[in-house]
Amino acid sequence: MQDAMGGPVVLGAGYFGGLGSPSEFLGLGLDEKQAHDVLDRCTALGITFVDTAHSYAAGAADRMIGSWLSKERARLPEIAVLHKVGVVVDDDGLRVDLSPIRTRAQIDDALERLGVATIDVIAIHAPDRATPPIDTAQVFVDALESGRARAWGLSNVDAATLDTWLEVADRVGLPYPRLVENEYSLLNRADEADVLPTCRELGVEYLAYSPLAGGVLTGKYQRGEPPPAGSMLDLRPESGAALDDHVHGVVAAVRRVAADHPCTPAAVALAWVRDRSGVRPIIGPRRPEHLDAVEEMLSLSLTDADRELLDEVSARAT
Repeated sequence: MQDAMGGPVVLGAGYFGGLGSPSEFLGLGLDEKQAHDVLDRCTALGITFVDTAHSYAAGAADRMIGSWLSKERARLPEIAVLHKVGVVVDDDGLRVDLSPIRTRAQIDDALERLGVATIDVIAIHAPDRATPPIDTAQVFVDALESGRARAWGLSNVDAATLDTWLEVADRVGLPYPRLVENEYSLLNRADEADVLPTCRELGVEYLAYSPLAGGVLTGKYQRGEPPPAGSMLDLRPESGAALDDHVHGVVAAVRRVAADHPCTPAAVALAWVRDRSGVRPIIGPRRPEHLDAVEEMLSLSLTDADRELLDEVSARAT
């Protein structure tokens, strides 16, 4: 299964059945057939690492992946799954609960929904300020020792939280995390100051979610115009970057590079993330045709001049 965690990008299942975790967006994402079509095309492109979470679409994302795996049993050794635990959706919205009882229950749910005996990587979805990391880490130790998981990881962590988990791993006998999954794009490079250097030093892979900044880097949002109805910035404004002059300047540079190749702006933005040392983008198609830009990216070679331009114009994001 380790080879299945390779490849240039990771498929994010956040839009399988909904738009992430919030319950008000259930049914607005890919339906089961579309999700299976996306999985089929991704595997054909060599994308075999799938990122999902207990809270995505109230479990629908897991079940869609599980139903696809049940039809593709011969492919099981070729597919790897990253499953995030800890987010709970209730009447008050979203909260994080990494207590041992909740974490064990969510791992059990994941195994059942996915129809597998082992999850390749289990990860915290976000830190839980009420639960000491060592309590959750003990559950991860049990999961690895019992064969219910092969590795573990972290998501949405800052440098201090990452350091805490590294110390806890040493105390409880966990290997270092297989990966860290944080937001990273041309419009959010904050982790370059601390989290990314730590990951590179320790050989921990860094997965970049929202590499298109909630769709902003596709170039579909126009200066002075409201987001199109039904777009991610319309439905979930917090999911993307604010449309200020800096953002429009970065988007203009991405468009310029795209015109030179030629390709879509999305392919350029994804290729910039792909080319960062130790970083892999997570692509989360909201529609099957969004994979067209991913296929473009796979064959796109940015020049040194392209990267220098994009680095310079996006420097404020560090």
